[in-house]
Amino acid sequence: MKYLVVPSSHTSSNTAFLCSLILYLWAVASFASEPHELTKKHCPNTHGAIVVGTALHPESNTLLYCEYHILQNSESAQAARNLVVRYFDANNNEIASKSVVYGTSPVQPEITQKDFRSGEQRIAQRNAEGQWVMTYQESKRDRVKTQVVELGEMGVVDSGFNQFIKLHWDTLQSDDPLVVEFLSVPHLKTIKLQVKTVECEPEASGERVCFGIQINNAFLRLITGELYLEYSSAKQLVLFSGVVNIRNEKEKTQKAVIQYTYYN
Repeated sequence: MKYLVVPSSHTSSNTAFLCSLILYLWAVASFASEPHELTKKHCPNTHGAIVVGTALHPESNTLLYCEYHILQNSESAQAARNLVVRYFDANNNEIASKSVVYGTSPVQPEITQKDFRSGEQRIAQRNAEGQWVMTYQESKRDRVKTQVVELGEMGVVDSGFNQFIKLHWDTLQSDDPLVVEFLSVPHLKTIKLQVKTVECEPEASGERVCFGIQINNAFLRLITGELYLEYSSAKQLVLFSGVVNIRNEKEKTQKAVIQYTYYN
């Protein structure tokens, strides 16, 4: 199977925003036998997750990591949607964790992510004035940086990206791309992205609706390339291909193909 991935010639300064995207797109997804077999092979311990992502190297198909989306225990209907996402490498070592806390807007949750290896931290929280406070520390060797920004109605944070696609599903079926303001914690600013439907890869199984995501800048698009997403006809994310939010052991951005499996 061929996947659309970011070209190897990309630069970290122009593609760092993509590292924040992969978890923003997670969804409860049911799968045919092939993805389930991949998960059983590579990520057999679900850790009580409702969704398991199996992240493979786009060329060698070797396992990069497993990601487990776990609902937080809460009697509050709103808090019950909150998630803890745990990442384990191919040796079953936990390498990172992320909390996703939903407030009044399903497309703008608060997030806190930490890489246990490098100490990288990504935090996005809303203050009392309704502004977004972004905090980023590239590694435990680096200083903490903070920036406050405004985010409008077309603004998206973290896994809210998946809900954004669902909310604008019909609009996205048109030929015109939809522009969204994405909160990029590594960049400490918002970045405009284009979301549009694209032709699915021939190897996509079942009924699929596919989307491409690009920077809303013609010149930068030549450098960064495009993210590729496959959804089921039930609006469930089943596959992602592109640069992910978990860096490799050398603290460099990496590309992956992630297939998602749902567990009751």
